Amino acid sequence: MSNAQNEHLERLIAQIAKGDRAAFDALYDSTSAKLYALCVTILNDRPAAESTLQDVYVAVWKQARNFSDFDLQPMTWLVSITRARAIARLRASGINGGMIEKKPAVQLSPATAHASQAAEGALPTDGPLAKLEGAQLQNLRDVYLRGLTYEDLSRRGKLSVMQARGDMKAALLGIEGELPKLTPAQSDQFLAAELVLALLDDSATEAALDRKSDDPDFAGLVRGWQEYFVPLAVGLTPIMAPARARQGARETLGLIAAPLTEDPTEETPWYRGRTGIVVLLLVVVAVLAYLWQSNVN
Repeated sequence: MSNAQNEHLERLIAQIAKGDRAAFDALYDSTSAKLYALCVTILNDRPAAESTLQDVYVAVWKQARNFSDFDLQPMTWLVSITRARAIARLRASGINGGMIEKKPAVQLSPATAHASQAAEGALPTDGPLAKLEGAQLQNLRDVYLRGLTYEDLSRRGKLSVMQARGDMKAALLGIEGELPKLTPAQSDQFLAAELVLALLDDSATEAALDRKSDDPDFAGLVRGWQEYFVPLAVGLTPIMAPARARQGARETLGLIAAPLTEDPTEETPWYRGRTGIVVLLLVVVAVLAYLWQSNVN
């Protein structure tokens, strides 16, 4: 994203931190199509994606005051919140392993460098990821954009889980040929990447998060991977988010009593429009006619 776009989103988040409802509305309008596309891609289920998107914007409202603590670009912060909630929902559903066979709701472009570069910002232009093609690129995209695990990759590639992890390690660290014993710095880099990609089990994730809290250098590695991977999500084709997600977030946050800017995608209930007025008038006329007839008789 351009500096101007980042500054715009940062201003909106700062205003949201102060309780600005119009800024919340503006942020939703600016970002929801991208984030909804990510939810749909990961969950492969539009109702679940809609519910997750609602949760994301509730979290954004609540966490906006701490935005600067994350030290991330605004879109990276939003994508990180979205991926975490979508993948948690996916794993909790227990259908993660079936994602390989299930027809995806969102079709990704072929896993080639040429196809990836065709979508602006779909891949970093430098570093090891810029050189990935074929199975390595496909695996990385499916992990990041579909929430696949090492177990999923091993089943698809008919490999052991250890081999699947080794392939990911080689891809992320730019290692060609046989994997050497990693240096401590390389091990930290890979651990940070696995944390960001949600490839660690629960206990390893907890340990890595604790280290991130206590070790500024490791926290910097994690932020670096978050920024590095985010073009994969931002490069998705936007999908217009249902108005119900916006409305649900408003209701959850208690903002519905003082509505935000009118949403053109939200339909006015019939009883508040012309139809409602006409029906009410007809009812009044019918009642008056009945009363008049009763008096005449």
